[in-house]
Amino acid sequence: MVLTSNGEILTNNHVIDGATTISVTDLGNNKTYTASVVGYDVTGDVAVLQLKNASGLTTVNLGNSSSVSVGEAIVGIGNAGGTGGTPAPPPARSPPSTSRSPPATRGPNSEQLSGLIESNADNPAR
Repeated sequence: MVLTSNGEILTNNHVIDGATTISVTDLGNNKTYTASVVGYDVTGDVAVLQLKNASGLTTVNLGNSSSVSVGEAIVGIGNAGGTGGTPAPPPARSPPSTSRSPPATRGPNSEQLSGLIESNADNPAR
């Protein structure tokens, strides 16, 4: 997910785990960027990246997690298994938690993420 127009990206930690270089293709402009890791949380499986030399990117519209309830249907969209192509949603699921707050760390730096929605959607690539 593109969080800021200058290329701050939210992804899963397992996507970048063990990578020595990271490249990201923005589906909005079809450009590929080199990315660096800003922070990550292994337990929460989240990572924040910064795209190099990115500007004017279209950002994701984020909802208000305080209006989501356990049992309400949600949809997560992505490319399961890193197969590329147009992201597709798996079947809608209900969130098991609506107030996750994992820490994101990089080296000695740590930042507390808050208000995340946990999803247990199936990975069709597995």
